[in-house]
Amino acid sequence: SSSSSSSFKTTTTAATYTPDQLLDQAQKTFETMQYDLCLKFCERVLQNNSQHEGAMELIALVHLQREEMDEARHIFETCIDQNPERGASKYMYLGQMSFGEEAANHIGKGIELLAQELEQLAEEGNEEDVIDMQANIAGAFCSLAEVYLTDLCEVEDAQDTCLMLMQKALEYDENNIQALQTLASIHISMNEREKAQEYLHRSLELWWPAGSDNNGDEEGNEKEEEERETMDEEDDEEEDGNGENGEQKEAIEAIVPFAPPYEARINAAKLLIELEDYDRSLVVLDMLIAEDDTITQVWYLQGWALYLKKDGASSLESLQRAKLLYIQNEVERPDMLEHIDELLRILQQQEKE
Repeated sequence: SSSSSSSFKTTTTAATYTPDQLLDQAQKTFETMQYDLCLKFCERVLQNNSQHEGAMELIALVHLQREEMDEARHIFETCIDQNPERGASKYMYLGQMSFGEEAANHIGKGIELLAQELEQLAEEGNEEDVIDMQANIAGAFCSLAEVYLTDLCEVEDAQDTCLMLMQKALEYDENNIQALQTLASIHISMNEREKAQEYLHRSLELWWPAGSDNNGDEEGNEKEEEERETMDEEDDEEEDGNGENGEQKEAIEAIVPFAPPYEARINAAKLLIELEDYDRSLVVLDMLIAEDDTITQVWYLQGWALYLKKDGASSLESLQRAKLLYIQNEVERPDMLEHIDELLRILQQQEKE
C-alpha cells in the first residue's frame, strides 16, 4: 500500500543521514521548541552510538525545558562518568542546577576544561573562535562568583574569592560587562563607592558612551535630561498612535549603538540607583521601557528612582503600573511587591496631605 511505502521512504532517508546531520536537525528542532521531534533525532544518533554526548546533552536540555530536573541531572552525570576529562558544557549545566560547594566544584571543573579547549583553539589559530571562547570562560568565572555571592556567601573569604574570580574573568575578556558589573556590586557592598563607580562606568562605556563620559557634572546631567526628553517624545508619539516602533528603535540606537542583554541593562540601572546616580538610571530605564514595556521590575525601579529623586507624582504612576504588571504577569517576588506597596502607601498619603 502507498502508506507503507511512504513510511519506508522516511526511514531510508533518515538512515542515510550521518550522525552529525541528525544532530544538526535535533539542534534546529530544539531551537524551534519541537521537543518531541528533537528527541526522535537524538534517539537516531544514539542507535548509532549509545554514548554520543551531543545527543545525550540535547535530551537532557529537553528535560530541563520540561522542568524534569532529575532526568536531566541523571543524563549529565552519566555524560561525566563516560567522559570526565572532555566537554565542559555538562559541568556548566550541572553547576547551574546544583547548590553551594557542589555547584562551585562543577563550574570549576568546567572552567578547567574550557581553558584546555582555548589552548587547542589558539594552536589552530582561529582568532574568532579564540575570542568567543575567552568570552565563554569569562562568563563561567562570573557564574562561579555568583555561587560565592549567594550560596557560599558565609564561607570565609567569600568576598575576596569573588574579587579574584572577577579579575580572572577580565584577564580572559577585559570588556566583560557581567564581570565589571559584578565588581561594581561587590565594591558597593564593601562601601568602596569610588571603585564601584569606576567599574560601573567602564561597563557603561562599552555600550552607552554618552552615559559614562562624566561623573555627574552639569554638562552630563543636561545630556541625560536631553536623552530622557528624546525618549519621552517617542513615548508621547507612541501614545498618540502616530509613533512607529521603528522610530523608537532608531532613537535608542542613536544613544546606544550596541546593547548587552536586557537583564544586564536592568542590572546597570539598579547599580546606578545604588550609587545615587538617579538621572542616568532613569535614562537606562526609559530605554528599557521603550524596548519592552511589560517588565514589572523595570517599572518598579523607575518608580523607586523617581521616589528617591522626590518626584512623587511620576513615581506614583510608575509604581501603579508596576503593581498592575505584577498581578498580570503573575510575578513571584514578594519582596518587590512589599516594597511597591510600601512606597504606594507613602505616596498616596503624601497626595492626601
